[in-house]
Amino acid sequence: MVIRPRLLDEAKDAEDKILCLLDYRNYHSDGAATLSEKEIKESILINRNIVFETAFGNLTDPIYNYDNPTDSFISQKSEQGRVRYSISFPGTRYVNGWSDEKYQRIAEGISFSGDEVVGVPAADRTVTLNHNQPDYQETVAALDKVLQEFRDDHRLDNELGQEKRAWLKALEAGRELFNDTILKVRIATTLILEPLRWLVEKYDSALVGAAASTALTLMIELLKKAV
Repeated sequence: MVIRPRLLDEAKDAEDKILCLLDYRNYHSDGAATLSEKEIKESILINRNIVFETAFGNLTDPIYNYDNPTDSFISQKSEQGRVRYSISFPGTRYVNGWSDEKYQRIAEGISFSGDEVVGVPAADRTVTLNHNQPDYQETVAALDKVLQEFRDDHRLDNELGQEKRAWLKALEAGRELFNDTILKVRIATTLILEPLRWLVEKYDSALVGAAASTALTLMIELLKKAV
């Protein structure tokens, strides 16, 4: 048994982040904002190159679309011999259709101005965890609740197979990191935030999805408050 790759699902999330970034920059630059592929990649917290490359390739393919094959969500133009990208009107219309909740979820992990990443401190930073603070204790308790619900939901054993075991191992490893007092944000994002987001998106109506949603909100707030 092997863990089935979910590249296209992960790439779809990355596509939304790219469009969210370009839409924001377009609005705040009065429609004049263009970014290079490198600038886009550096502004979005995507942990695997293949995910970004697939997402970016999909969006920049002239025949790629969500609903209409004639629509392109990204515009391209050459500036001083280099290709730069901006959001098109169909792309703006697509982003405008998101709910406020969806927009905030997608915005997490994006550096809109090139500085801080929305939702968590800069990815190369370490944060100090105070185990005696109520917000730390509440967050850890919420994460423990997710682990318990995920382990005990045996219906997912058949549905996910080895994939459940892989996600569970990631969360367990992430939980162990919170036993220390120093935490690297990038590792926390990979081992905790991303699995929690996956659970929320895939099982939002189940107990494990509800628990993951609570833990995700608390975890982000904890990282934002850490020094």
